[in-house]
Amino acid sequence: MVPFRTDTQSVGVSATYTYGPLAGTVEFSDGFDTNVWNYLQLFASYSIDDNNRLTLFGATNLGTTGLGARFYGSATRSYSSTTVATAGAANFVNSSVLGSYYSFATGNLTLVPEVQYVWSTRNPKVGLTDYSSHFGAALFANYQLGDSSFSLGGWLEYFTSNGPETWFLNPGAQGFGMAVGPTWSPDGAKKHLFVRGEVGVLHLTTVGFPGSVGYGSSGTDRNQATFLAEVGVLF
Repeated sequence: MVPFRTDTQSVGVSATYTYGPLAGTVEFSDGFDTNVWNYLQLFASYSIDDNNRLTLFGATNLGTTGLGARFYGSATRSYSSTTVATAGAANFVNSSVLGSYYSFATGNLTLVPEVQYVWSTRNPKVGLTDYSSHFGAALFANYQLGDSSFSLGGWLEYFTSNGPETWFLNPGAQGFGMAVGPTWSPDGAKKHLFVRGEVGVLHLTTVGFPGSVGYGSSGTDRNQATFLAEVGVLF
């Protein structure tokens, strides 16, 4: 799935202010775990009532994060040996984002629609040759099956990339995805322990710019199946 959130795994400082149904948070950090402190994030939410909440968020890089900064590792490369350059992530760490999501609950059903727009501007210092952007829209849903320990969740999304940078798979990639999966939580409303499975599919309506490679060993497939199984404890 295309990520639909600003980075929340960084080290930084934050301040939160609440006034009635309004709440706002400002955070200054090393966005994307780069160890470069130049990333500003803003969050604001309005609780209309117990079942409806609107959240707005945005973030921007206040300077330039160089190609030698740290970046997330992978299955084949550790964090300590991964840089922005080796990960091809100059557009991510030097990007800005605006987005919003709305949480609506009625009975056992919860719906969360979300939109997000991410962009990076021309920056020859890190090899960004032109303006580039990514837009995504998604709908997340969860239904609690009565008073049982089971719930059923799922999501549907659409995404489109524009410009020369890679935001998802290839520059210019467009498509949609969907998934569905049950969750089992034996302690009911407390939901400390959970077991979750998920199956889904990603479909590329556009693989990307000419010469781009799609899914599969041949690189020509437009569909990718996704599977997930996890066990967790919430505190």
